[in-house]
Amino acid sequence: MEHAGGLEDTPQGRQKYLEYLKWLAEDEPARKAQQFEEMSRGWIIGSRDFAKDLIEERTAMAGQGRRISREHREASEAIWQDAMRQLLAQLGRSEAELGTSGKSANWKIAVAAVLKEGTTVTNRWLGKTLHLGGLYEGSRKVAAWIRDPEPTLMEKLNIATNHKA
Repeated sequence: MEHAGGLEDTPQGRQKYLEYLKWLAEDEPARKAQQFEEMSRGWIIGSRDFAKDLIEERTAMAGQGRRISREHREASEAIWQDAMRQLLAQLGRSEAELGTSGKSANWKIAVAAVLKEGTTVTNRWLGKTLHLGGLYEGSRKVAAWIRDPEPTLMEKLNIATNHKA
């Protein structure tokens, strides 16, 4: 908006900017004067120093995809683990009970459902961590619980409504 005449970020400024864009779309000499072809020649727009810094950064990151992916997964799992521990505490349950209770224990399914609703947790992680059985079996149980939740567990887990019913 600054380039289009020092316009302010207000409704009036945005309207004037829209008019400016329409004018540019219709006026070939104006586009050339703005050097759009020059601006569109590559993936870096900026000074030589900016381009050099960006290329150095990309070079340093080359081959880091797996490490970054692993670190992201580990961070996500730590978040899910903390959320699960909090839910278990609300229910007065322990992590040890996850392995000793049945795969279809309602309280375990409730914990899984709350985690599914509030985080990016995966079905694979839920099945393994909560001992819910196979990947699809756990997913099916959680979906069924969401459709027909147990009111006492909803209350203990501070779930106000069943908004997916």
